[in-house]
Formats: sequence, C-alpha cells, structure tokens
Amino acid sequence: MLFRSVLGLAVLGQAQTSSFDTSTLKYTGCAPGQSKTVTATVTVTDQNGRSASRSTKITVNCEPPYERFPDLIFAKNDPRVNGCSKGILMDQVAPAASSREYTVILIGHRAEEESPTIGNFGPQLDQTRALNVAAVLVSCARLKPSSIRIDSAGTAKNPVPASVACPEFVGANTDADWYGRVEVYLVPKDGKYLPENAKHLASLPPDMPASPGCTGH
Repeated sequence: MLFRSVLGLAVLGQAQTSSFDTSTLKYTGCAPGQSKTVTATVTVTDQNGRSASRSTKITVNCEPPYERFPDLIFAKNDPRVNGCSKGILMDQVAPAASSREYTVILIGHRAEEESPTIGNFGPQLDQTRALNVAAVLVSCARLKPSSIRIDSAGTAKNPVPASVACPEFVGANTDADWYGRVEVYLVPKDGKYLPENAKHLASLPPDMPASPGCTGH
C-alpha cells in the first residue's frame, strides 16, 4: 500500500517543514478494507554532526482492489451475447456482484477488422456489446441498473484478453475473436482504483434492450 507523509522537524532550534515522497514504499500488513497505523521516524543531521529526530504516526488504508472476470468473446461484427458468455455472467459475475456492494463495469471492444457500427448508420458495435451484456445482468440476473456502468474502448488491444472458458473459442482464435470482447470487472463501492479503459463510464440508459433469453448456457 502506498502512502505519503509530511513531517515537521525542529532542527537546531529552528522549525522546518520537510515533505517526504514515500511513494516507492509499500506496506503489506493489512487486508483490503482495513487500516493500519505505523510510526515513521526521521532523523536529520547537519554538517556539524548535530541531529534531531521527529516521529509521526501514519494511517495506511488498504484500498479494496477491483476484480476482473474472463472476457466475454463475440463473433465477428456480432453484438449478441452468446450462451457461453451468459454462463460466465450468471454463474460467476452475478453471484459475486450480489455478495457485496459492487459496481459492475463493462467495457466493449471491437477488432480492427470489424465495422465500427452495426449497419451503415447504426449504433457503435463496441458500445452495443457492453449494453447487451448489461441487459443480461439486468433481465436475467436481476441486478440493479444503477449498479452497472458501461464504457467502450474501440479497437484497443490492452489489457491483454483474460482467459476464456468457452470451448468454441479455445484454439486458433482470430484477432476478431480475441479483440471483439467485453471486459468485465467488479469494483467495490467508492473504490479509487479503476480498470485502465474505464475512462468515460456511463450509466445505463432508461430504454435498455431486452435480453433474448436467459437460458442456454
């Protein structure tokens, strides 16, 4: 856990304030969600060998990290959520999201070989994929729409796709298979750390698409 401290030092009878950037230090003595108090002591020595010390207590807050789930893979130019991806959402994501106060973050991608939109003037492909995944969580898993945020990353290939458990996508995957995907994360409520592609998170629209069936996974 990273922390910073500002210590006031009385050196040679003169009050001085020095800022110490301790961003390279890590303290791993507490679990996520907990706090620990540590004592830091700084000693300053001048050119004549005279020194003074000052101690301060520092509170270290262990921020809960976000959790990443397997990427949901899509067929080329297709925004529909397949049965295997529904299984990941229903069997892994939904139960975990219901266990605590989490925000579900869904980030859509498309491959460079794919059309940016659905049809000539349709909605964005990557955004629609994220929206359709959200529809499964709302319609089938009964998650609250207010607990879900969506974003789109275009053709970004980072982060590296997470492993998938869908047999139809194991083996010789094309770029379209791997990068036509939706990243899935759970972020603790008020968590400070977000996935790298979570740059323009949006709430779900009031006119959510209906999920075409909640079974078949």
